[in-house]
Amino acid sequence: MIRGRTLLALALLPLGCGGGPSDEEEERPVPVPTRVANAGGQTVVVLDEAGRERAGIAAVAVAAVRRPAEVEGWASVLDTAVLAASHAVLLEADTRLTKARIALDAAGREHARVAALAADGQNESQRTLDAATATWDADRAEVAAASSAIAARAAEAHARWGGVIAAWLEHGSPELDRLLGGRERLLLVTLPADAGAPASVTVAPGPGETLTARLVGPAAQLDPRLPGPAALYRAPADPRLLPGATAAVRAAVGAPRAGVVVPYSAVVWWDGEAWVYVERAPGSYVRRRLEGRQPAADGWFVPAGAATAISAGERVVTSGAESLLTEELRATIRGSEG
Repeated sequence: MIRGRTLLALALLPLGCGGGPSDEEEERPVPVPTRVANAGGQTVVVLDEAGRERAGIAAVAVAAVRRPAEVEGWASVLDTAVLAASHAVLLEADTRLTKARIALDAAGREHARVAALAADGQNESQRTLDAATATWDADRAEVAAASSAIAARAAEAHARWGGVIAAWLEHGSPELDRLLGGRERLLLVTLPADAGAPASVTVAPGPGETLTARLVGPAAQLDPRLPGPAALYRAPADPRLLPGATAAVRAAVGAPRAGVVVPYSAVVWWDGEAWVYVERAPGSYVRRRLEGRQPAADGWFVPAGAATAISAGERVVTSGAESLLTEELRATIRGSEG
């Protein structure tokens, strides 16, 4: 009976008294089973079926595709307010010329009427004829001046915007209406000199997003921030393409290349690089860097031939890749602390 009371008393002692764990035992880390292994020099994240369900892991096989080789460049978004100002100046000059021509036509008719009456000996004095002649001469001079002014404004527009946009400004066009109405953006695009000016380029206003810009024509002026020759392009309006902003562009050149397209949802970003997890077998995943990737409408095009290239038929994780990266990095931290 005495022994039973002693055991009961010991069980009721507070933690830290008597038989409780020592400070050293309390500070010792609790072992956590690792889900990361090394196989053939590769770091492999391994999850059982329950772990895959908790992480929401899903994977798809990538298909083989062929895409043209591409070159990279930069685009600067131009301020269409400046374009609108050029348009307004030309409209004002055109209005002046139109008014001058109307006045000249009226003055010509009046001069002819007065001259005819004077020739018939009717009640039209020489003074009236002289006044009609003076008005006619003045209106001819105004037409000449207005014509010179509009020619000068057109030359300025040509020097600033190039021949295509200068023609739009002079005569109007649906393309100009879309630019001035804010439905499209005007881009100054620079590509490598040997790429020329393709009919279209792909603009990346943000990571993993692309827009197609259409060629307008050669640029008459260059942006000092952009090296090399440049051309003007029209792109659909996007809130990130604000005047003065720059964006990366790509243009297709040369023969098509073999590769695969990786869905944008499969990519995780770490250490400034784009990565995907490839499913070696159900529950077994390795991380691979996307070398030479190029944005496309349906994902990242990854050309074949790189050391880390993804082959057609391989399965990439499109859901839950962040959980795999977290698990891999957690194991790396545990290893460095061990």
